[in-house]
Amino acid sequence: MDIKWLSWFTDQWRQRLDSDRAPHAVMLTGPRGSGKRAAAAWLAATRIGRAKLDDLPQYPPAVPEHPDVYWLTKLEDKQSILIDQVRSLVADLALTSYEGMGKTAVI
Repeated sequence: MDIKWLSWFTDQWRQRLDSDRAPHAVMLTGPRGSGKRAAAAWLAATRIGRAKLDDLPQYPPAVPEHPDVYWLTKLEDKQSILIDQVRSLVADLALTSYEGMGKTAVI
């Protein structure tokens, strides 16, 4: 199901890409249930070419499975993300990308 209220977000992202002004990092904030995870999954999928820019973020969000996409979440039995998880992510991001298009991390 398309999340239509995020169309303004996708429109702004397309404009940034068209003008070569896409940031290297994006912080998504908002209340619970506003579609932040879906927007992050859409950004990651468009970055690696698994989704079209004309598409809208989907619910439920499908985490793109790709060697150049890292989705970092807290472990089941922990309250927060551990420093070892971040260190591992940094080490993985330092390696060459699989398809040469760069890497994407969602934290």
